[in-house]
Amino acid sequence: MKAKIFVVYFLSFSLIFLCSCSEAIDTSQSTLRANTWEYSRRDFSLTLSFSDDNAKIVVKDKDNKTQYSISGITTVTDKKITVRDKETLTDYTFDYSLRGEDVRLTYEGKTLILKKLSEIDLEK
Repeated sequence: MKAKIFVVYFLSFSLIFLCSCSEAIDTSQSTLRANTWEYSRRDFSLTLSFSDDNAKIVVKDKDNKTQYSISGITTVTDKKITVRDKETLTDYTFDYSLRGEDVRLTYEGKTLILKKLSEIDLEK
């Protein structure tokens, strides 16, 4: 009898342990959403970040010390990101492609290559 109870508990524990949920980052959409991306040069920077179903794009003009942001509900497919800005209710659609630690982001024919920020970079 004790052996049967042990087997039932063991199988239950094994099933729960093996079926526990964790998000696998194996698609371009999940890789894109799981990271923060940045393009930076001396006078201009752009940051792309995600939180749940939202994205935030922050553009900074370092010379004029101005900042513009687009944020809102986001749809990500294999090749496109569409952000519906919550303030202007305007849709912005970007083409993207992932290449290792970089994402190539294209909007209206202009392309920027954003680098993935590490956790150390984000703490600065």
